[in-house]
Amino acid sequence: MKSLETPGGLIGRTVERVEDAGLLTGRGRYIDDLPVRRDTAHLAILRSPHGHAEIRAINTTAARALPGVSAVLTGDDVARLTRSMTVGVKANVECWPIARDRVRYVGEPVALVVAENRYVAEDALDLIEVEYETLAAIVDPEKALVTDAPVLHPSLGTNLINERSFRYGDPEAALATADHRISIRIAYPRNSCTPIETYGVIAEYDPGEDAYDVTANFQGPFSIHAVISRALNVPGNRMRLRTPPDSGGSFGIKQGVFPYVILAAVAARVAGRPVKWIEDRLEHLTASVSATNRVTTLEAAVAADGRITALCWDQLEDCGAHLRAPEPATLYRMHGNMTGAYAIENVAIRNRVVLTNKTPTGLNRGFGGPQVYFALERLVHKIADELGLDRLQVIRRNLVPADAFPYRTATGGLLDSGDYQTAIDRACAEGGLEALRLRRDQARAEGRLYGIGYATVVEPSVSNMGYITTVLTPEERAKAGPKNGAQSVATVAIDPLGSVTVKVASVPQGQGHRTVLAQVVAERLGLPLETVRVNTELDTARDAWSIASGNYASRFAAAVAGAAALAADRIRDRLAAIAASQLNVTADRIDFRAGKLFDRDNPKNAISFGRVAAASHWAPGTLPDGTGQTITETVFWTPAQLEAPTAADGINSSLCHGFIFDICGVEIDRATGQVRIDRYVTMHDCGRILHPGMVDGQVRGGFAQAIGAALYEEYAYGGGGSFLTGTLADYLIPTVMETPEPLILHHETPSPFTPLGAKGVGEGNCMSTPVCIANAVADALGVEDIRLPLSPSRVSEWLYGEERAPSKPQDSIPVATGASGERLLTGSGSAEVVATRESVWTMLLDPNTLKAIIPGAHEVRKVSDTHFRAEVTLGIGPVKGRYRADIRLSDMLAPEAVTLSGGTEGALGSGRGTGRVTLTETATGTRIDYRYEAAIGGKVASVGGRSAFASDTYKIDIRRNYTFNRLHTLGSLVRLSKDKLDDVKHMLCVVTEQKWGSGTWIDILIGTCVYIVARQNHLPLLAAEIADAIGCTVVEIFKMYSQVCHLMNLENPAVSQSIFFDRIVFHSSAFSCVGRDTLRKLCKQGHCLMEIGVDWSLSSGRHPSSIVAAAVVIISRANNIRVNLEEISRELHIHPQTTRGRLKEFIDYLVCFGQRLPWGKDITSKTVIRHLPFLLQYFQQSIMRTDSGKLSENDVRCVMPRKKPVAFYGVATPAANALCAKYDKHTKQVLNSQSLSLKEEDSMVLFGESTSSHAVGQGHEEETIRNEPFVKDLVLYEDGMDVPSVKRRKMSDDDIVEEGTAKKRGAVDDLASCLSERSQKWQPLPPSFVAGVTANSLRAAKIQAVKERIVSVKRDIVAQLRREKVSSDDKSIYVSLPCQSDSNSNRTLDAEDMLIQYCLLRGGNEKLLEAGYYRHVLYTPPVQPDASISSDKDLLEYFNTPKEVEFLKSISEGEPPYPWLTNDELSLLP
Repeated sequence: MKSLETPGGLIGRTVERVEDAGLLTGRGRYIDDLPVRRDTAHLAILRSPHGHAEIRAINTTAARALPGVSAVLTGDDVARLTRSMTVGVKANVECWPIARDRVRYVGEPVALVVAENRYVAEDALDLIEVEYETLAAIVDPEKALVTDAPVLHPSLGTNLINERSFRYGDPEAALATADHRISIRIAYPRNSCTPIETYGVIAEYDPGEDAYDVTANFQGPFSIHAVISRALNVPGNRMRLRTPPDSGGSFGIKQGVFPYVILAAVAARVAGRPVKWIEDRLEHLTASVSATNRVTTLEAAVAADGRITALCWDQLEDCGAHLRAPEPATLYRMHGNMTGAYAIENVAIRNRVVLTNKTPTGLNRGFGGPQVYFALERLVHKIADELGLDRLQVIRRNLVPADAFPYRTATGGLLDSGDYQTAIDRACAEGGLEALRLRRDQARAEGRLYGIGYATVVEPSVSNMGYITTVLTPEERAKAGPKNGAQSVATVAIDPLGSVTVKVASVPQGQGHRTVLAQVVAERLGLPLETVRVNTELDTARDAWSIASGNYASRFAAAVAGAAALAADRIRDRLAAIAASQLNVTADRIDFRAGKLFDRDNPKNAISFGRVAAASHWAPGTLPDGTGQTITETVFWTPAQLEAPTAADGINSSLCHGFIFDICGVEIDRATGQVRIDRYVTMHDCGRILHPGMVDGQVRGGFAQAIGAALYEEYAYGGGGSFLTGTLADYLIPTVMETPEPLILHHETPSPFTPLGAKGVGEGNCMSTPVCIANAVADALGVEDIRLPLSPSRVSEWLYGEERAPSKPQDSIPVATGASGERLLTGSGSAEVVATRESVWTMLLDPNTLKAIIPGAHEVRKVSDTHFRAEVTLGIGPVKGRYRADIRLSDMLAPEAVTLSGGTEGALGSGRGTGRVTLTETATGTRIDYRYEAAIGGKVASVGGRSAFASDTYKIDIRRNYTFNRLHTLGSLVRLSKDKLDDVKHMLCVVTEQKWGSGTWIDILIGTCVYIVARQNHLPLLAAEIADAIGCTVVEIFKMYSQVCHLMNLENPAVSQSIFFDRIVFHSSAFSCVGRDTLRKLCKQGHCLMEIGVDWSLSSGRHPSSIVAAAVVIISRANNIRVNLEEISRELHIHPQTTRGRLKEFIDYLVCFGQRLPWGKDITSKTVIRHLPFLLQYFQQSIMRTDSGKLSENDVRCVMPRKKPVAFYGVATPAANALCAKYDKHTKQVLNSQSLSLKEEDSMVLFGESTSSHAVGQGHEEETIRNEPFVKDLVLYEDGMDVPSVKRRKMSDDDIVEEGTAKKRGAVDDLASCLSERSQKWQPLPPSFVAGVTANSLRAAKIQAVKERIVSVKRDIVAQLRREKVSSDDKSIYVSLPCQSDSNSNRTLDAEDMLIQYCLLRGGNEKLLEAGYYRHVLYTPPVQPDASISSDKDLLEYFNTPKEVEFLKSISEGEPPYPWLTNDELSLLP
């Protein structure tokens, strides 16, 4: 191999990707971004809702008649213009891109619609009527081989489409003489790599040339071009296939677009215009290709030391409903590598290909490798376990020796290079295997489930195009002719200015083609990277290509980049000859560097690259004799090592063979069954690395997709062929959060077979990682039968057997029955209507009524008295479609009961069902009772199907996984111990009935359960802390709290705030320098102070943490410890201003309390902190004396009672009288603050005497409190009974009253006096609460008085007074308060009375007025004013005095908020 390394060269360096500038700024050009002709139509595809069914009839008349539709095609229409696609084996079976006589999988195309846009095309699909006769479906490959199994293709007569057996060496003798025979059975599931960009095709037909021009995001192999041309009945040169510049991923999947290329091309031909089709996500999941599922039985002949002497393979490959080209490539791609990295001389293979009612399969990243290595590496681990040997020792003992390369495998593969032993040694040392083993031992000693797994894999790359012919017998191959090789094409061109362009026949799928090719060519020609431009668009009509062209089987670095290097070498040699002639030196002395060609011995003797390159353009006659042009050079390269299969079926199926050794450490959660990857090490030998950054990205991408295959992804089918993973809600793909960070190591052994020494990379981890993780899980659990994906439910089965039944009884979920695979739904219910039975019966049989009440109904037709047909459009999840329902009536007993039965067909799927409706007369009308059973199939059954119907618990596992992940995250944030976490898990299990959840609501539920457990265990954990940790509000936590407590019948546990005080003191940084003894003293003082605050009702209706914060500040200051109020508030999740408010209240009450002591006359707010220790000491002593019953009357005046007193709610008369007297002044202040501010002289006499003092009778006060709704329902509580808490009403701006020290002193004085009557044992309400009750009662009285006054104005006597022009300020109507016993006493008509009067006349809400919300009533336009008032002119009649009129005018002339007073109305005022 020629060395291309140069000092300071580009190859082997991580340079910036050329592609990124466009892709990262949104300038990528994907298939859907390409410009199209103005008359381009759009294609939509009607797909089968059934897994297996005969097509009885297709009616497209309505669809063809829809405006905007250009063409409608069925399977027969397509067949007239095409022929069957090539089948990969010799078999009597046809393979069409669209169903003809029957459908064989859910999602198979049934009809095509071409319309002016996609929307019209989709509407037309709804109008196509297809009549199916469902058939029994088969989805299990082993059951498909049973004699009486349903046959998919009658012409074939069986579901086994191909079978071949192979024998290399003498496996029978090796098995017979082996010390041990060990076998394993593996069922590998289906999955798909799911690219972000789906299929896309733009097709055009030229009738003059009878030629097709198609652009598709096809990736190759371009052997499929011949399949497309043959299917379209045109020569290859009349089938132009182009690819877009960029692709949104492929991973092999885009190979499967070719049937849609055929369909779009035919549609364009019939429509007479270009056609565009972009696949949607539901179509892609349902009907695009996936990897094969395979059942493998593998047996090994093993010596006593663990050496494997023979392998016997039995592989049953499920390729779906059709064997489309290039299948069975997945089964035979690995044929030369069936012994993996091991030197095993004897091999027997039995390969069978079976057809089932599933989507046809195709290439998928690493195709064939995951299926082979999962069985082989699981067997190696089992051999070690059964023989009692170290697993790594068994691996080492069977490896191909380093001195054996190139090594010919038993099945014909030629391993090009490697040093497997050294690579494994480095991986173990650099990957920390010994430390990982110690971690496993420690975990197991602690009772945790921890395992280590290994995987040893040979990664093939650059596939031999002849390997697929191994499916044929030697005789069939000889008749067809040999096929082999892997032709790669590259063109290097230089323009007249010396710029270089590289063109390759490979379609990039994100590997960085343009960057790596520019590196290779720029280094060979000595140019800067930016001077080389790479064109990766492929056009079969203009570009050089071969059937091996494309991007698949990891062939880019080894073959494509190598061909580009060879093309650059050829041009380099010619340029060197031209430069040598101009520099008068020999060609072997010419070097290329920095855009110049120079004499190596005399660097100053140089010439520019552009001048030498231009010679072929501008002066071809000056070229040296025998030197060819340097304008362009195209290289077709194929390696000699890729030969056709031998007569003995030996085949070197790939050119290069990289090596991968993986180490994985996993831990399994015993409670959830979740598999967590603790450490992952992957060692790669991919030959020479051209661009380390690209290689790293390829390895990570393959690893991420392998994580999905191992833990999450599976294409699941129901028993009747229904597809259960038809949305990304059901087909789970790992995100970056679920993908751990692997340790990537490299050991380079360049390949001698490739121009650059590179091998393929990127597919290897898809082969090694699933089995490596599975081996680690097997090591952790001691289980042999490991099946993918390793979901929590599956792992839990191995841990505990069947899952425990939910705590609450549940109805069993009905499962699919019968051959159709439909899902059963049942239901019942009743409703009452105010109508007679006869009218309801008539309605049930009336088509027009049914159309009006059926959601989405377009038409309901009455075929006969017992037969109806309807068309409805319904949406299920993210999809919607049109249904046709055929309904028949039976068992009719008019007008009492009827049975409805029928079925539906539509784009979403199919359904059938029966229902019984019964009508029963009631006193008010008719009760309708119904019950039904319905079965659904097709796409509608797949949308969310796994969560709603699937027999396994796949999606529940993910939700449980999410739930416990979030719980552990929250637990670590709030420092919750493991036993408390277990309590939370149990609570979550009960609340969710083991269905778990995901999203915001489950986060709130987790936080709530954590909070409940914390309260039950008296842990100092705040709800605000939990809310912050999970990103919700405290309100949401408490809403969920009440629901959980109600559901689980939990009592609300009382939590002492002293635990939060202790938490701050012992854990806050503010007290970090304080000794333990001092801290304990602080806690003792703090507990006492908070108890005082609670007894003084300082915490009533307030944030309890504010009392804690205030107590911490007070106690700290009393002990000369500096603390920051803001920091303490933040730690307790409250606002500092709230803490300051509680602090001020605390100090004010302490001052009042202290001044009642004999020695406390001089205590003020400035000195109370200094006296705090004495106050606390006195308080504690008084409590002790109280408990002993020796408290004196003076002591009672100073100390709040500690025992829980009788509540005030059932007020005793002496206590109520005392309270009324005590709060008289306070009531006056509150009421004054709520009156509208008017000057004193504006008031008028209404009730007689002035109410400036707002004197209220004690009887009235007591009666008012008794009549409050929230008071009337309460009872008198005795000692020992729980007292319900009173929540403070949130005060508006008008309610806020400044309370000074003097007021508080009066409150404490009066309260102490009341407490002297110790036998009463009552506890006062908070002052603001009592003030609010008092104010409400007075406003209610004012409202009643105003209402009576308004009624009086309407009387004749009022009219008489008005005629006499009574207008003096001191005359008015006298109305008594209804609560007053003295009818002669009068009250002042103040501004509040006039305001209430005005609002009532304008229709104001009495409840709002009684609550004091005057501003709200004034700002709201009247809704239902007095019926006698049509304008403010009428309103004036009710305001008798000038002062009243002046009041009306004063509020009317203010700034709006009074928009209903017009200028005309204002002009009527005096």
